[in-house]
Amino acid sequence: MPADAYLLDTSIASIVFDADHPRHDDIRTRVLGLGTGSTVWICSISFGEIEYGLQVSPAIPVERHAAIRATLGRYHVYDVDQHTARYYGELRGALFRRFATRDAKGRLKQKQPEALLDPTTSKELGVQENDIWILAVAIQYNLTFVTLDRMTRLVEAAVEVHSYDRVSLWTVG
Repeated sequence: MPADAYLLDTSIASIVFDADHPRHDDIRTRVLGLGTGSTVWICSISFGEIEYGLQVSPAIPVERHAAIRATLGRYHVYDVDQHTARYYGELRGALFRRFATRDAKGRLKQKQPEALLDPTTSKELGVQENDIWILAVAIQYNLTFVTLDRMTRLVEAAVEVHSYDRVSLWTVG
């Protein structure tokens, strides 16, 4: 993929697809500002996260659900495949090598990324399973990963394992 190809994280995609979201105009303008020659992609994992959000938001009118789904259908989608699994495994492995505690026999005590803690601060790393998969897709296809989430430790793992540094952290103001 060329340098002007982007993968939107769910944090960005969910706002772009929802015209009624208070930040929609700002985020949509920024996505459009990526350039007319650029390609914007979404990961199938993000589709699932957005669908889940719709399923657990009964206060959102059915018409709004339909509008969000229609907008989702206009974007290029990357699916997770057997090749993505290698990148995912390498990222997750790097996270657990660096941050998981071990028992007396050297086995991992934590099994989920959400349980990982920074050994210095004892604060949660803030890594979710789906974030690892989505970033793995970005690495697999050499896309610039665009997110609102600060995934510091996950990004550090991506740099360590793949020298991947194509992350664009957007802030909302």
